[in-house]
Amino acid sequence: MRFAIHDLTHLLATYGYGAVLFFVAIESIGIPFLGETMRLAAAIYAGTTHHLFIPFVIAAVAAPRSWAATSASGSAARAATACCGVTAHTSASTSAR
Repeated sequence: MRFAIHDLTHLLATYGYGAVLFFVAIESIGIPFLGETMRLAAAIYAGTTHHLFIPFVIAAVAAPRSWAATSASGSAARAATACCGVTAHTSASTSAR
């Protein structure tokens, strides 16, 4: 799959933040994709055309990474419980004691 910068700017002009979110999400789940390239293209596109708002671009880039971290920590807690009978203590459960 080959993308030219024209293709990326077309996707940004058409889908905006959704395109950034999609590209970074695909890369965050482990599939080699153009997440890094889309981040750079979105930043340059936002700076030159002013059609995208930089804080929203940053949020679209950060969202898949936080989802991946949340699901990974949840998977680790489930694996520890299944394997060793260890339960993870959250701040809510420790404050109730």
